[in-house]
Amino acid sequence: MVLDIAETPIIELLQIHGRFSFSDELDVHLRARHISIRGDNSEFNIGTPFEAYTHKATITLFGEKEENAIFFEGAWSPGSKILANAGRIGFYGTPRAKAMTRLTQVAFKDATEIFVEPGLDWVPGDRIAIAPTSFDHEGGEDRFISTYDSTTGKAVLTTPLRIYHWGQNVTSANEYNGVDLRAEVILLTRNILIAGEDVKSWGARILTSDSVELDTTGNIRMRYGQTIMDSVEIYNCSQMDSYDAALMWENAKTLQSSVTNSAIHNGLGWGVRIESSANVVFSNNVLYDFRPFGVVADYSSDLVINENVLIKVVERTTIEANWNYVDRKGGYAICAVYASSAACTNVTVNDNIAAGAPMAGFWAMMHNCDEENLSFRGNVAHSIAGTNDGGMGAIFF
Repeated sequence: MVLDIAETPIIELLQIHGRFSFSDELDVHLRARHISIRGDNSEFNIGTPFEAYTHKATITLFGEKEENAIFFEGAWSPGSKILANAGRIGFYGTPRAKAMTRLTQVAFKDATEIFVEPGLDWVPGDRIAIAPTSFDHEGGEDRFISTYDSTTGKAVLTTPLRIYHWGQNVTSANEYNGVDLRAEVILLTRNILIAGEDVKSWGARILTSDSVELDTTGNIRMRYGQTIMDSVEIYNCSQMDSYDAALMWENAKTLQSSVTNSAIHNGLGWGVRIESSANVVFSNNVLYDFRPFGVVADYSSDLVINENVLIKVVERTTIEANWNYVDRKGGYAICAVYASSAACTNVTVNDNIAAGAPMAGFWAMMHNCDEENLSFRGNVAHSIAGTNDGGMGAIFF
């Protein structure tokens, strides 16, 4: 089936048993409370690997925390406001020229203009985020672009900046052991958007999982989840005070998934969670504003988490617990939230940035020198909250 209407009514439950795609003849907006993809050869496609989607595709998931969760058969966890995949997702948006640039001049508090490199493809209405360059780990801020001059690199913002951000026209890498201290500026806008309805601080989530179920004859059937996304925007997803991240793999161990060149931003829970899964590539993405972790992987194998930029992770303030509760928090947690190092094998974490986080930019488990469970190289953390229990670029234990 090809969806070729501009906007659907709000669908209570969309079950995809077959092939479902968006027309690229017009902008399409799918509105639903729950979407599931399962069944033989079930696929949800927007664009193809050979021809990226060129119009605006929007999926909005509706619902509130108090609403009844949908319970799925097999290994899927129940949930509300969910896109649940035990088939195949293939979303291919139009690539943007560059996901990250840096300030080429200092941006002062209350400024409405910034300077970045010229030649970008920014347009009015694009959303960006600027990293902190101070001890204020919550100093990252997002703004919308009013105009951008591709010749000079001057961008005019729709609202003033809240704090100071440092920049200059040449890299500082030669002075600081290869580290460029200029503020990172990331582009958050893509032409395929998955969004949660903004209601009661309760975001949506995207879940990929393998599933076991019985067919009509009583025989056991396996379903295998695979998610391929390139140049996709995920906004207002993740569910507060839970492990339900904006983008999740849970018990997805069979097929290879990949999320690349995408933007995940503005959630009230974890950004990405990979648990009890395998064969996931998460690379060249930008993330902004999550709590209390940006990217978490545990009990998993054969993961590639490379060249991502994470800006602004903050502590959560809503969880109710007694005085001796300690909430682990930080940018990336690799086999470090509740697992041992033996629970993760063949994990690569290289050339990522954590800019603004509480306690630590990176958490990771140590392993013996003769083991190769984890490759951890070229990662950079800055503007990390300094307290008695943290303020470190990386914590290994």
